[in-house]
Amino acid sequence: MLRRRLAWTFTYLSDRQISISMGQAFWSRGPALSARFTADDFPSLQPQNSSGEDFASLLQAQVELTTLFGNAHDILFASKKRTAELMIRGDCTKYIDDASRAVVAWDFAWDQLTVSPYRLDPFQGLEPEIIKG
Repeated sequence: MLRRRLAWTFTYLSDRQISISMGQAFWSRGPALSARFTADDFPSLQPQNSSGEDFASLLQAQVELTTLFGNAHDILFASKKRTAELMIRGDCTKYIDDASRAVVAWDFAWDQLTVSPYRLDPFQGLEPEIIKG
């Protein structure tokens, strides 16, 4: 079961990250995963000792950030017509501000997570790419 969960989670992450960066529709429909996974759901990725790498938390952080970007993309770029309507009504700014606040909250929650040689900083650089569509 754990292998299936990991496979589906990484499929979801790949689909969302590639689809968003290419401006294409998502293969997996829906605003998010059907379940909210946390680091506890991935015991094989948790640190084996006090100085071990916490890949389970890294995966949770990736899922959360990818979901934030996916939701922003779904709202802002659902279709050309929908995007134009948002711009005409002046609602784009509201949604961009909401997405930015969500990313700031995510950053605050995960700022101290370090998994060598990886850090979450590279993911933060994605925000401008996601918002501009």
